[in-house]
Amino acid sequence: MTGFRKKVQPAFDGTYVTSSDAESFQISERDGLFWMSYRNNLSSWEERILVISNTELVVMNKEGLSYHYRRFQPINAK
Repeated sequence: MTGFRKKVQPAFDGTYVTSSDAESFQISERDGLFWMSYRNNLSSWEERILVISNTELVVMNKEGLSYHYRRFQPINAK
């Protein structure tokens, strides 16, 4: 499976602001673990998928740092 990762910032009006760059990745399974592999002109790296669901993604890089991503929930300012 392939995809791309982009920086996305939610705005107060319900829209999103995105960066112009994107990192392509490929998901693969090795020894029962799932990995996101990235490669660009400058380097290549992998992140292990720890948790994935409809609302959350947690990955860990080779330095042992975990990154937690949650699906955006609109702010109700009423």
